[in-house]
Amino acid sequence: LQMAKDSGLKTLSELEQAMRNQGVDPENARANLRKRLQQQYVVQREVLQPIYQRLTEKDKREFYEKHKAELTIPGEVTISEVFLPLEGHTAAEVEQRARRLVAELRAGQSFVEAVKNNSAATRASRAQDGKMGSFKPGELKPDIAAAISSLKIGEVTEPIRLQDGFQIIRVDDRKEATVRAFEDPEVQRGIASAATMERAEEARKKYVKKLRED
Repeated sequence: LQMAKDSGLKTLSELEQAMRNQGVDPENARANLRKRLQQQYVVQREVLQPIYQRLTEKDKREFYEKHKAELTIPGEVTISEVFLPLEGHTAAEVEQRARRLVAELRAGQSFVEAVKNNSAATRASRAQDGKMGSFKPGELKPDIAAAISSLKIGEVTEPIRLQDGFQIIRVDDRKEATVRAFEDPEVQRGIASAATMERAEEARKKYVKKLRED
């Protein structure tokens, strides 16, 4: 029924006819599907479930320590900008104005006012009071990432040269990368499932070998 629905067909009869049109025998397909599902069920019951139930707290803790990198929530930084366009001025003139503005911002001038007075009306961030959003590692251009890497919340960069102007960036917020707690129920479920699958292939081979011997 799900296959029929996914194919935009309303009934099993329509699905079966469509399969025949493709040269597929519905009964053979059904038998193969049944066999595959039965095999999956047996492996789940006879191989995976016993592994899952035998996992100790020590097993889970060791898996957690070994896979901490995969359980890390990446940090992110939230930034805003003032963008000073060239618009008929030389790069030297605009850079000089941008450096004065940086000094004023560091002295306490309102960042929002600086955006309104300097950012071009066509700049997307201007309508958001300069806000550019939040970014995870690797999402920012390398030069911008480097410029803000050592800034604290509320601090601004030196002017950054762009093709059509100069950009001053402020760090609005910064969240450091954190490792999800071992005690988190969702982490516990994930660890147990992943640790089970890590042991599954070897256990499946042993199970099949025993079946053959029996």
